[in-house]
Amino acid sequence: MVILNDQTKLDCNMSLRPQTTFFVPAAVLPAYQADENWRTKNVIEYTGKPVVTAEATRIYGRTLGTISTKVMGAPVVGTPETECESMGIATLPVGTYPITVKLGTITTTGVELREGVLTITPAPLTITAKSYSRKVGEANPEFELTYKSFRNKETDTVFVVRPVIECDATIDSPAGEYEIRVSGAVASNYEISYVNGVLTVVDDPSGITTAKNDDIDAPVYDMTGRRVSKPQRGIYIKGNKKVVVRN
Repeated sequence: MVILNDQTKLDCNMSLRPQTTFFVPAAVLPAYQADENWRTKNVIEYTGKPVVTAEATRIYGRTLGTISTKVMGAPVVGTPETECESMGIATLPVGTYPITVKLGTITTTGVELREGVLTITPAPLTITAKSYSRKVGEANPEFELTYKSFRNKETDTVFVVRPVIECDATIDSPAGEYEIRVSGAVASNYEISYVNGVLTVVDDPSGITTAKNDDIDAPVYDMTGRRVSKPQRGIYIKGNKKVVVRN
């Protein structure tokens, strides 16, 4: 529908079908766009010359997407056709690709057919750090990661920068839970998110605890029962409990 009044904005008739496109003069277009009643309508600038183009978006690794045609400038009679070979090629990298626009059943004269654009966006990829548990005094395990939603049968070889795994727990850390953090990965064609894991450090069920030699208070005894004033690395008795002393 064309509205040629370039002096004032018309009131919005709420009974108008929402799929209707309204072409209005450039002078009053801002007024229509600012009216919340008109915001639900498709209101564009009227130039007198019809231009037909198209656009589409799909995710890397997929072949499904909907091509939408767009009419600008002035209305047309009929329906345009589109072609896009790139839509069906899952291995194409992230970027933009042409969409061919044809007249189809359009009978309006003077129509400009403008090449459309297919935009391929990064695929979501989730990297998860596995959770682990160990005893106090043990070294951390070798942390591993899992990956969800690689496309095109790809693997972690796609990383330009591999993910980094960090955990604050050390061999001397007391019992508790420590976050296993993963970050820093870079891969073409993927938008990466992360799920951190947890390292649970538990006391040894045998009752043996660990401590640094500077943290041990007297009296401390070696395994033969002799009192030791400056315990070095090894196993000692303190308060009827075994203690592993680490330098």
